[in-house]
Amino acid sequence: MFIFAIIIYKVMTEDNIKKVADILLKKEYIVALTGSGISVASGLRTFRGVNGLWEEYNPQALEISYFYEHRAESWDWIYKLFFEPLKNAKPNAAHYALAELENMGKLNAIITQNIDGLHQDAGSKNVIEFHGTTKKLICTKCGAGYSRDEIDFSVLPPKCSKCGEILKPDFVFFGEMIPHKAAEYAYHHAMHCDAMLIIGTSGIVMPAADLPRIAKQNNATLIEINLEQHNDRFFAPDIFIQGDATVILPKLVEEIKK
Repeated sequence: MFIFAIIIYKVMTEDNIKKVADILLKKEYIVALTGSGISVASGLRTFRGVNGLWEEYNPQALEISYFYEHRAESWDWIYKLFFEPLKNAKPNAAHYALAELENMGKLNAIITQNIDGLHQDAGSKNVIEFHGTTKKLICTKCGAGYSRDEIDFSVLPPKCSKCGEILKPDFVFFGEMIPHKAAEYAYHHAMHCDAMLIIGTSGIVMPAADLPRIAKQNNATLIEINLEQHNDRFFAPDIFIQGDATVILPKLVEEIKK
């Protein structure tokens, strides 16, 4: 019975991949919305769900008010949560598949909630970093910008070489607004796309969670690829493929090429 269930699941998955490939071949304006789940195979943990970061760490460390009141302590958490894991993180097959879809002219943009920069490392060009990036740090006093590669993280918190003030990662903390240009571009794509791939995101964190709803409201087809199906969201996908994006997305690319 168990083996039979696996066979049924595989057949359904393959059928859905073919169905999605047919849809994408007919669509003109395709956008991907990605979350932390797409980077798990690169050695990075998700925030929510089983083994998520918030099961082990207090998200208070990423509140902007806490950062400014407890900068040294906050930086200890920030380094442990993000910069240390990123030292060895590389793009995985899902990242490369999306970059290939873009090269094939079948993906107009990626809106990512991730701050790891792995989409760009895989070769994707039109990436909207909705929550900012770890690849840049900003001085909290003079506004000077630094590349992550310039920073010596053996001394925390890192400080500005120009004025001596503490640096802040250029990503969105709880209590901060989404960067204006990122929000503008993301909402534009959501309003104008005719298909949206939703990959590795719980779809419950606002305001990013509202983007699929906006796309659907404007008659886009929503296609979700995820390890688990989430309920109580602002949208429901037209097609849901349960599984690992590192397996499904490369198969989707090959199906489109046929």
